[in-house]
Amino acid sequence: MMRNHLVGIIVAFGLGLFLMMQFLLGCGEPDPIGADGIQGPERNPVGNLSPETYISLGLSPGQLPDTSISSKTVHWWGEDPDGWIEKYRYRWGLLEPDSLDSTAAPDTAWIEADWTETELDSGMFILPIRTASASFTFQVYAIDNMGAVDSSVAEITYPVVNSRPTIDFRILSNPLTVADTFYTFTTRTFAWDAYDPDGNETIEKIQYALNPADGDTDWVDLDGSLSTITLEELPVGDYVFWARVVDVAGFASPSIHFPDSTVTTDPNVWHVREPVGRYLIIDDAALQRNNEFLNFYMDIFDELYGEENYTVWELGEELPYSPVDTRANLFFFDRVLWFANQGSPLIADAFDPIYSYVESEDKRLLLTTLIVFPGMVGLQDSTEGEIEGGFEPLADSMWVVDAPQGRLRPNDVYLIPDDGAGLDSLELTTTILFGIRHFNPTAGVQSLYHLGANAQYTGEPIVGLRREYSATNSSYTVITVPLASFDGRENVKDVIRVVLDE
Repeated sequence: MMRNHLVGIIVAFGLGLFLMMQFLLGCGEPDPIGADGIQGPERNPVGNLSPETYISLGLSPGQLPDTSISSKTVHWWGEDPDGWIEKYRYRWGLLEPDSLDSTAAPDTAWIEADWTETELDSGMFILPIRTASASFTFQVYAIDNMGAVDSSVAEITYPVVNSRPTIDFRILSNPLTVADTFYTFTTRTFAWDAYDPDGNETIEKIQYALNPADGDTDWVDLDGSLSTITLEELPVGDYVFWARVVDVAGFASPSIHFPDSTVTTDPNVWHVREPVGRYLIIDDAALQRNNEFLNFYMDIFDELYGEENYTVWELGEELPYSPVDTRANLFFFDRVLWFANQGSPLIADAFDPIYSYVESEDKRLLLTTLIVFPGMVGLQDSTEGEIEGGFEPLADSMWVVDAPQGRLRPNDVYLIPDDGAGLDSLELTTTILFGIRHFNPTAGVQSLYHLGANAQYTGEPIVGLRREYSATNSSYTVITVPLASFDGRENVKDVIRVVLDE
């Protein structure tokens, strides 16, 4: 009996102890409810801690980075002891010393009154320097995932010196050599490359002037992003073209000019000529001695049209840098004779302007040359191939005439007109030392001339083609021999007249 009583006391004591522990545990803080509605573990309510912000270039108070250009790349980061960094806010300011008290601390005029918010931890900035030198302050602070803000803003100050921009004419955009006086017609394109060490974004404008007097400030302003200017309808006269670049601080580069100081001709100018008449002779025979071919064609044009009705364009060693100029020069005229011989004729670099010309209203081009490139007749290569661009082809294929050593001697060699061409036979008078090209005409192209049968070559190869554009009264004629070498009967002038005028 005593034993049962003792067991009951022990059970009662254990139950009481258990109830007391449950009571004490129940007095603790209940588990918090998360944003997802699930009750989590018990926490100690100490609050959210603020983050800290740092800039990667750490300097002692009052110490500034070395003076440098206005293009700055800044790196920053933040640390949060109880979460993570959500974003940052930054701004730039310009330090301005107190003009009345040189001992006073400089004031900051905030360039960006409002803070810029970002999730990035770096940025590249072009500081808007407007004077020879200035100091700019960068401030940034972090914000954590609970919205806590770093109250101790990270800050750094950069001394900046403005760098002058530079400008140079684009390589090969001006002639490498200048004859007695460099000339163009009334359209001329200039091209340049500008650079600013502070970043090309700081280039505010390009300025140019024609024949400025000493101290002249009457510059023409262009947008700072431009790199070319095409001058049109220029009055006839002598010019020097000047250019410079100006940055956002108002600093101008040294001026450049064309013709430049390396040109020693007198006068050292660029001459603008007026296009005269409706006919143009293009001299593309750089290797021709004493202008023999040019004089030949000028005599013909004098007889056919009169010297007041045509213009001569001597290409020399290079076409204009810009195709815009080549196109403009062609379009000043309605009829063009372009002649070349052996060597490296420049017509190969003028395909696009030529195609534009011959496909326009009432334009006729006669090309006579020993050097023929596939593009001249609309071929991709020297065999059958795709047509370049939208140009309608003259030939399906092209070959070199089968002649020993590629030479033709004036021994009963004739150009024979094809039926319906309305042309006369032409007789060779000088030896041709270079291979002649011949064609297989494409559909819709008229065959004008072929070489008559002769023991010096094989067959009767076609060497003259013409495509007519009836809708626009335009035509494009290619003859793969120099007509000046086939004037044994003094009738080349009749061929030129028929091709250009009938």
